[in-house]
Amino acid sequence: MSSSEVSEFRMTEDDDDVSKDVTWMDSDMSRLREKQFLLSCERGDIGSVRKLLATISTENFNINCLDPLGRNALLIAIENENIEMIELLLDHNIETGDAILYAIGEENVEAVEIIVEHLEKMDKFDAEQITEHSAFTPDITPIVLAAHKDNYECIKLFLDKKGTVPHPHDVRCSCPECYVAREEDSLRLSRSRINAYRALTSPSLICLSARDPILYAFELSWELKRLSFIENEFRTDYEVCLDSSPKITVDIPGALPKMSKILCPYAGSAESMLKSWLREIRNVVCEGFMFGCSSVERRSHFICV
Repeated sequence: MSSSEVSEFRMTEDDDDVSKDVTWMDSDMSRLREKQFLLSCERGDIGSVRKLLATISTENFNINCLDPLGRNALLIAIENENIEMIELLLDHNIETGDAILYAIGEENVEAVEIIVEHLEKMDKFDAEQITEHSAFTPDITPIVLAAHKDNYECIKLFLDKKGTVPHPHDVRCSCPECYVAREEDSLRLSRSRINAYRALTSPSLICLSARDPILYAFELSWELKRLSFIENEFRTDYEVCLDSSPKITVDIPGALPKMSKILCPYAGSAESMLKSWLREIRNVVCEGFMFGCSSVERRSHFICV
């Protein structure tokens, strides 16, 4: 190899080393910027965050970077209930991911409304599923989680957006969908069914979506009781769902034996008396949903004595 070739080879090596050093320095500066960005979001320093976002086109840092806890800037802002920060980040098109679920979990209704509005502008909103990556299981949708929290405002928002909580298939259903789900992961299928029933027993969801809240609450309670005997391993979970359902569905069935004794001497007018009693029960339940269970308990006791 000639001396000129050797010198050219050394120059090439030097250029490679310089480019590696520059790349390393760029990545190091990028990490420093990201750390500064997340720290400013945590502190609620709107001014610093705005300045950093203004230089994002020239400075090489990722707006969707994560902190050691796996949170991006949007999740940090949601946890801190910093509405102004949330709006600023969304204006710069930060990835939302499952941020709407975190906002529902924090019961931050204003943040939920802002995120929904942002997703609708991008044609990405769906009350019944998360279209982007999520840390939650697929059966935990925005409306399901809102029902778990029994958050009236969020439930109404998603119902107005045509969201629904699908009723689970029967536990012994053999349709292709259930068959495949059972073969792949029967435990996951059972957990999905329980999550659906937890949502369906939300008093706010029942009041807002059921055509006949009273009848629906009765049917739901009896169905959960039946499932608690069929799936013994999940009996505790179904009993928790029963406890969260409207209390009147537990109180009234206990009064039925007393009513049968009352109706026996009046066999001729039993039907009309029963209809009258059921109308009174309907009024009691509606009053309970509006003013709490204490008045329901007093009036149901009065009816049944």
